[in-house]
Amino acid sequence: CPVEYRRASSTERSGALLFVFLLETGNSARDGELKIMDRIGISQSLHKAIESTLHRVFHLSEFRPLQREIITRIFMDQSQLAILPTGAGKSLCYQLPSALLPSPTVVISPLLSLMQEQAQRLRTLGLNAVTWSHWDHPKQRAAVLEDWRLGKLQVVFLAPERLRHPELLRRIGSLPCSLLVVDEAHSISEWGHDFRPDYRRIGQFRREVGSPPILALTATATPVVEQDILHQLGLDAENCLVTRQSMDRPNIFLEVQVAQNRHEQHLAVYQSIHKEPGAVIVYAATRRQAEYWGQWINRSLAEPVGIYHAGLSQEQRIRVHQDFSAGALRLVVATTAFGMGIDRSDVRGVLNLGMPPSLDAYAQQWGRAGRDGERAWARLVVTPGDMAQRHRMIVREAPDVQAVQDIMTALDSRPLNESLWWDFSRAEGEDGLADREALWEAVLISLEEMQAVEVLAKTGHQTLIMVKKPVESWMIRALKDRLNRRYRHRLDQYEHMRAYITVETCRRDVILVYFGQVSSSRADGDTCCDLCAGGVKPGFRGGQDVLSLRWQRLRTWRQDQAKRENVSPYIIFSDHVLRLLAAQFPETPDQLRQCPGIGPTKFLRYGEMLLKLLKEDEIPPIPQRMKTAKEQSWDLFAEGVPVAQVASRVNRKPSTVIGYLEEWIACDTTQAWRWYGDSMVHPQVTDQVAGVLSQNPEMTLKGLFAALNGQLSYDGLRIARAMVKKSWSTSHMGRQPDSDAHTSSGGQ
Repeated sequence: CPVEYRRASSTERSGALLFVFLLETGNSARDGELKIMDRIGISQSLHKAIESTLHRVFHLSEFRPLQREIITRIFMDQSQLAILPTGAGKSLCYQLPSALLPSPTVVISPLLSLMQEQAQRLRTLGLNAVTWSHWDHPKQRAAVLEDWRLGKLQVVFLAPERLRHPELLRRIGSLPCSLLVVDEAHSISEWGHDFRPDYRRIGQFRREVGSPPILALTATATPVVEQDILHQLGLDAENCLVTRQSMDRPNIFLEVQVAQNRHEQHLAVYQSIHKEPGAVIVYAATRRQAEYWGQWINRSLAEPVGIYHAGLSQEQRIRVHQDFSAGALRLVVATTAFGMGIDRSDVRGVLNLGMPPSLDAYAQQWGRAGRDGERAWARLVVTPGDMAQRHRMIVREAPDVQAVQDIMTALDSRPLNESLWWDFSRAEGEDGLADREALWEAVLISLEEMQAVEVLAKTGHQTLIMVKKPVESWMIRALKDRLNRRYRHRLDQYEHMRAYITVETCRRDVILVYFGQVSSSRADGDTCCDLCAGGVKPGFRGGQDVLSLRWQRLRTWRQDQAKRENVSPYIIFSDHVLRLLAAQFPETPDQLRQCPGIGPTKFLRYGEMLLKLLKEDEIPPIPQRMKTAKEQSWDLFAEGVPVAQVASRVNRKPSTVIGYLEEWIACDTTQAWRWYGDSMVHPQVTDQVAGVLSQNPEMTLKGLFAALNGQLSYDGLRIARAMVKKSWSTSHMGRQPDSDAHTSSGGQ
């Protein structure tokens, strides 16, 4: 499967050279890595130390593809995002450097049992690794912090919730850190499948420990999630190398069975496990279902079955995790958290019961099968009732407008620049507590991005915050819009998962297209999925039909062009580039320039032809293509992100982003343009601009600046002018009526 390295800057630290290339696995991967190492500016003695540590400490004979390069760049203080499939050896990429770095490596990981297992394993290898968690005795936590301060530790594992603990914050300025690792990095993005709000604190934590290089690791990330990870960590294409390896796992056979009743479902579960002598992970949707299926399988097979879910004690979960990793258990029935960091390569099957919340989550789960490269399977057994239940669960998450209003009113009653503890422990019932706390986290993240509040600490269900500026009406409207966007995103994830279940072509291609990838090599039908093995049903234009038709059109064009130029077709474009063009479906020159393999020369020679060819294509575009800077900016405006942050995130000048904002105000069909504009320019000033323009609608910015005596910058005038013209275009009576009155402060 192909591996892509991307970098936008012209230089790298330590004199390393710019490169953008594709590396194929196999013997060429090893040769390619060695050639790369010759170009990376670290000493031969360090190369030898890395190689020696691999053999002497970790007892491994050689690196897997990409490990050597990622490890080497850590010693160049290079921040990296590595998107590598399950089983690619992500942990070694930070564990090996930790044995050689002068200060501790700090690892942010979401699962305590995984952290404890990894720390124990590193200690057996001779590395001083510890966890710092709420389960530790206060004296033990204090001792860890002291050893950390003195540099006696090599690896410190932290849960993201610990980053705001007062005990850590009091001493954070004295704690050294050579490398900050973000494991399961997709959890930092609210567009990912396992969003953990506390991951958003990592950027601030990094600054407080001296801004060490970051190594972010994940197995699943769509292009949108990839961009969000970089943004949330304060990274961009200029200071972070992104390495993405195809998630295609051709050794795993994919299968879906829609059971019409409970009898069919039980029979499918029994047949799946009874026929399989190897290790199997069974995923259930809820704690209750995990308990039920674990007990049922135990009775049916008369075999020990591990049960794992959040309702069990920490000791019980750790024991199941360790027993399965060590091979003492063959079968585990669990909810979704189980499997992170499982160091077991002989898992032959992953069985999902019920409907996963998204393709992101599902790919993370079935990717835990067949890590040894041998044949494995991933089977999803679902009923129509499961699909209906999943949809109901999402509908329950529809934004509670009154709850948002209550939170904002409560915040507005607090004095500015004074800290207060926000406590959810008084909510009634476990579900009510979880729902309200999830809502509070979403609101809190939005307000932090609006710079309205600052989170100072967090412990248990309590959050210490400081209100930094008054609540304004535009903030309330921005929050409502943002929560609605998140809700629509969850519905979109449901539809993608439903499409995977109901598709009548190739299941593997549905997943790869969703992640913006294409299959590097077509597996035989018998080894790909149940649909390929059983034949394709005619008449369904699924994801792969779309991709195949577009791919064939591009190949035909390339063949004709090669004949005209009297060259071989691969001279025009490689098959790989055509596959990427088919999947990403660029529609504008800017989008086409961003496609890998489209350099300046190729763009000038073939760009117009390609765009014309794709424009004539009546097939709808494939989901998840990379958005342009303008499209990204429009999405961020709708979320309430300030212009300065938008400019940083899309890597454009603020003046360019102001231009995007003017266009967005003119084109937006919702009321988001009004509250966003009000957040940038006070409504009273906008009214003054409207008064001047009513006398001379074509007045220049220079004339406006003079008419208002320079009280507003040129950028502010551009925004105000755009808002006035938008109001005129939507109402014949000046400003469009709005139920939310414009106020400078105060909740409604």
